[in-house]
Amino acid sequence: MGELVAYDADTGMAEVDVKNRFQVGDQLELIMPGGNHSFRLDLMQDMAGKSTDVAPGSGYHVRIPLPTEADARCLL
Repeated sequence: MGELVAYDADTGMAEVDVKNRFQVGDQLELIMPGGNHSFRLDLMQDMAGKSTDVAPGSGYHVRIPLPTEADARCLL
């Protein structure tokens, strides 16, 4: 559904390059080299920091909180 572009360990927020549509309330899976983490998406922001409910698809970037630290090798 997306590729991680950046992760801020201080806030726990990741910037995601959206590939497929997803929305707040969806169950997501963070795919990591050390193991996967499933989580419910409860918050999403556009790149200006405004709350949004939907990442409509390719061509968008959003920020989401992650349940664990991550890096740019991770996928959603």
